Amino acid sequence: MKKIAIAAILAATLCTAPVFASAQTVSAADETNIPAIPMGEKHPDFTVTTTDGEKFTLSETLKDKDAVVINYFMQQCGACEGEIPAFNALLNEYSDKVAFIGLDPAPDDTAEDIARVKADWSADMPMAIDDGGKVAKFTPFAGFPCTIVVDKLGEIVFYQDYSIGDEKAFGKVLDTITADSYQGGFKECNQFDVIMQQYLAEMGNASAAESAPAEAPAEQAAEAPAADGYKITVKDQNGDPVKDAYVNFCAEDKCRMEHTDENGQILIKEEPGKYHVQVLVVPEGYTAEGNTELYTDANTMEINLTVTKN
Repeated sequence: MKKIAIAAILAATLCTAPVFASAQTVSAADETNIPAIPMGEKHPDFTVTTTDGEKFTLSETLKDKDAVVINYFMQQCGACEGEIPAFNALLNEYSDKVAFIGLDPAPDDTAEDIARVKADWSADMPMAIDDGGKVAKFTPFAGFPCTIVVDKLGEIVFYQDYSIGDEKAFGKVLDTITADSYQGGFKECNQFDVIMQQYLAEMGNASAAESAPAEAPAEQAAEAPAADGYKITVKDQNGDPVKDAYVNFCAEDKCRMEHTDENGQILIKEEPGKYHVQVLVVPEGYTAEGNTELYTDANTMEINLTVTKN
């Protein structure tokens, strides 16, 4: 998953982003629920056991390294796997100054799962289970993958929703915070929060228009046959449609976020293939619990997701 819509960078002491649905749901009607990313704050110390049986402790690692890159992932995440070649290249180039650790906070994943993932993905960086999401809770994020950087002072200085994208650009960040002249104070954060607030303010009118043929009313988009693309329907546990639920539709190298219409539906014009579909934000009065995400295949053109009405 890459940054949604804009490759903009925000230099600030705080940035905000919705957290992933498995941990907390952000109400579309209450932007004050969006938590702050603690940019510039000390990252709590932690110790995890990697799939190789080694202990990784943040404070101990920073005694020998100028920075630690923490990459949050989960096993059923094509975009997470898609980042691995970039991280392998970065580790090869920066391993003398930077340590890398992959953490999986997904509650249903096990150490055995991650050992298999590391081998299947040919990942060079150490990987470990973040048991109970204890480490991830300090840095709430919008979805998988997410990457943060802790500098030699132990402070969070870089935050990235979704895929890092261009490893050369990420390398420039590492060059800055590992330079001999670096004295702290670097802060770089993407603008996922700005994009989300735009979606909430505009209520997705432009997105609905983009999904539908230019000459057709927006309400006709939901009635288009599934053969024209993926038809996503979000309902509650009672079978009632859920309006204004925000759904992420992700290929390996790109994501798009759309919101449901009054019929609880979204039509996305993409060729049949493997995509990750996830309810990311639900309207007030609902919780993203239940069948809120899945992976498509070439034969799955109609997607039904269920959220819980409180």
